[in-house]
Amino acid sequence: MRHHLEDPGVHGESHRCIGPGGHAHGKRARQPPSRHDVPMPADAAIELHAVELVDRAGHLELRARFRVPAAHPVLEGHFPGAPLVPGVLLLQAVCLACERACNRPLAIEEATDVRFFKPVPPDTAVELSARMRGQAAFLEVEGECSQQGARVAAFTLRLGPGRAEVR
Repeated sequence: MRHHLEDPGVHGESHRCIGPGGHAHGKRARQPPSRHDVPMPADAAIELHAVELVDRAGHLELRARFRVPAAHPVLEGHFPGAPLVPGVLLLQAVCLACERACNRPLAIEEATDVRFFKPVPPDTAVELSARMRGQAAFLEVEGECSQQGARVAAFTLRLGPGRAEVR
């Protein structure tokens, strides 16, 4: 299943299915998605810790820890009274860790083979482990997020040039 994550569409505000008619899974988009950034209060940003990039025999390994604070505005509606970190926010944290490790702005161009295994509550530490491949403008990032040793998500992302400011 392939989704572009930064274009609103038939399934809600966070993504749209791509392919003929905008809903046939597994096909490439005929045109690139439009981009938009949701303004976030500075105190509600995803917190990145211990971002490490290691070159291992021709590929880069990324390790990081992050936390989504309970004050993040997305959590207000996901779900009231029992907030959970949306999967798209976990993928955004991966993108931010890659930005920091590479010291350049990046954005999610495509997400493939994304799986979520366990819900993540806010204000909890999540560990990221990923391999990065690519040159020039685009990177392919394949890895997983875990919490207290339990896998919560697995993904393959294609990252491309992003906004001008690296956080």
